[in-house]
Amino acid sequence: MSDQYPHHPGDSSLSAFLSGVIIGAALTYLFGTKSGQKLKEELIKEATKALEEVGEEIEDIKEEASKKIEEGKKEVKEKIAQGEKIFEEKIEQAKTVSDAARAKLEATKAEFEAAKAAFETARTESESTKEDIKDTIVEIPQSQPVQQPPQKSRRFFFRKRHSES
Repeated sequence: MSDQYPHHPGDSSLSAFLSGVIIGAALTYLFGTKSGQKLKEELIKEATKALEEVGEEIEDIKEEASKKIEEGKKEVKEKIAQGEKIFEEKIEQAKTVSDAARAKLEATKAEFEAAKAAFETARTESESTKEDIKDTIVEIPQSQPVQQPPQKSRRFFFRKRHSES
């Protein structure tokens, strides 16, 4: 950009001089003449009025922003309360499930222990019965001979049937 508009050392002093002349003339007009003083008073009134309006608008914006912030805070608090409530419900559900599982585990352990005890009792009784059977088997051949059941002939069966007809 400086390549397009070459800088001359005398340019800045000339522009400063011209700016000073223009500002001085404007101030002389505003303070020195009656119409300038009226214009100055009107400018001051308009500037004061504009500043008051800007101030009122800023106050309105501040109030609106405060209301929205309070509404946002309230909404956030409500959401946090809802989240806490849901969290507590889920914790209670988890405790209920945990307690039910614990109770079922304890019942299953008790059933297992009862089955184990019944198995041990049955095994002991089985061993005892096995020993009794061995003793009985040894005693049978010595005490009585084994008798064969009488055989029925087939003839007898067929005769009985033919005789009924």
